[in-house]
Amino acid sequence: MHSPSFWLDSLGPVQKRPPLPGDLAADVAVAGGGYTGLWTAYYLAKADPGRRIVVLDAEYCGFGASGRDGGWASGLFPVPEARLASTARRCIRPSWSVGWPRRSSASA
Repeated sequence: MHSPSFWLDSLGPVQKRPPLPGDLAADVAVAGGGYTGLWTAYYLAKADPGRRIVVLDAEYCGFGASGRDGGWASGLFPVPEARLASTARRCIRPSWSVGWPRRSSASA
């Protein structure tokens, strides 16, 4: 089965698991095997290793948006710093312009 992302493709073929054969008893059922679902299950299991936790996904874990997200982040912008600073100054209004109370020098 071809995966929907480069990242999953780099792991090799995705083997979809068979559907559950019937009812399953669990203490916690997590709907969705993306970042949120998997981290929720992980931390629940870490907090209480005896808890029966099941992660359910319509396709397979990582199939949705979480599996297509490269998780890449950078503090760098593709523009010079001066241009970025200039744009920020134009976009950010002083607090008094949005209705926040101004402190007078007498109350400081």
